[in-house]
Amino acid sequence: MTVSQTHPWANDQGGESTLTAPASPVKKKRTSRWHTSFPYSFRPSKCSNCFKKHFGKCNEPPMCYECGSTTHMKLSCPWRRQRETSQAKEGLTVEGNHTEPTASNATSVNQGRAQARDYAMTEADARANPDSVAGTLKINGRCARILIDTGAQRSFVSEAFAEGLDVPLTPMTQTLLVSTPLGDDVERNHFYPSCEVEVTGQHLTCDFVPLSMLEFDAILGIDWLEKHHARVDCYTKVLELEDDQGNTLCFEGDRGKSHACIISVMRARKMRRKGCHTYLAYVVDDTKKEVDIKDVWVVCKYPDVFPKDLPGLPPDREIEFVIEVEPGTKPISIPPYRMVSAELQELKVQLQELLDNGFIRPSHSPWGAPVLFVKKKDGTLRMCIDYRQSNKVTIKNRYPLPRIDDLFDQLRGAIVFSKIDLRSGYHQLKIKESDIPKS
Repeated sequence: MTVSQTHPWANDQGGESTLTAPASPVKKKRTSRWHTSFPYSFRPSKCSNCFKKHFGKCNEPPMCYECGSTTHMKLSCPWRRQRETSQAKEGLTVEGNHTEPTASNATSVNQGRAQARDYAMTEADARANPDSVAGTLKINGRCARILIDTGAQRSFVSEAFAEGLDVPLTPMTQTLLVSTPLGDDVERNHFYPSCEVEVTGQHLTCDFVPLSMLEFDAILGIDWLEKHHARVDCYTKVLELEDDQGNTLCFEGDRGKSHACIISVMRARKMRRKGCHTYLAYVVDDTKKEVDIKDVWVVCKYPDVFPKDLPGLPPDREIEFVIEVEPGTKPISIPPYRMVSAELQELKVQLQELLDNGFIRPSHSPWGAPVLFVKKKDGTLRMCIDYRQSNKVTIKNRYPLPRIDDLFDQLRGAIVFSKIDLRSGYHQLKIKESDIPKS
């Protein structure tokens, strides 16, 4: 069989090319396609999470692609930002004592750049970081969760913690660009000058730049460490400093222990249902035996409400205390009771005190009631006046008393209750002038 076909590459005369087909059809060669059809059916693939070859779902926790830590991801890796900063520093060309920045980082050098890789660092990252020490110190008298880091060029304070420093914000001479682990630049134009950091009872000054942070209240950077000739032991987490007089101060940070965590009520109830042990603990200062009046904040704030002694008689009011007796009642006078010498001496002391305060005055009234003493729990004597005979002829007030259920209804919605007892309450009721002889 002859097949004629015209091709574009034929000669100019429109020549034809001739193809001759074989006499018998060509049979296809039968080969095994096992390796080509299913090349990866029984071969495990490399996991993008743990970088190992296995089948199915990966059970390993997600880790950082930069340093291999499971506490954070690559986007917030502090070591990544540190490496990028070091590479940026290598871009500076140095000739003698003159340093010329390259075009890529000329803007950042002119404005001033400070590395703050602890912008998003957590407690777990701080413990895993070999060149940082975490602990608790006092800043301006307030306990603060601090991080001492040799990789931070400046010292920073949390914006939430800085509200209670009582130090005014001072503008900077130049804008400070803070590089965060997320790759962003945060501008800072103010700082808190000369804040007091208490280390083993000594006060060291530090300038803090406000910055938003996660788990720390303050970061003490290399500027503060160089100022006080710091020596950091990364293994024992011990920091040695020098004060202005040259004395050595030692601060021991947290080593292998985490900060106290707070769990939700739902989770606590679930753990209790599972049989977990629950403990309720509180801190008591057993070194202080007696509570001083200066330690009570409410008493110090309202000294006029809690005076040590009453200044005198209460002021004149619209309603005065009246003692009404039955008509035709003659004055009642009972002779005084016999007392021992100690009680007579105590009677003179208490009467003189009442006279000095203006609660009583000399009287020649025909009414009289005897005095007796009752011993208190602390051994002192309380002076009491026996008005039983006068009460027999006194007209009682007649008005309905409220039921206890009604009182509870009135207390609905109340939050604050007081159990303060009135000091010398008997003398805080002013008696009507005409009824004073009966008292």
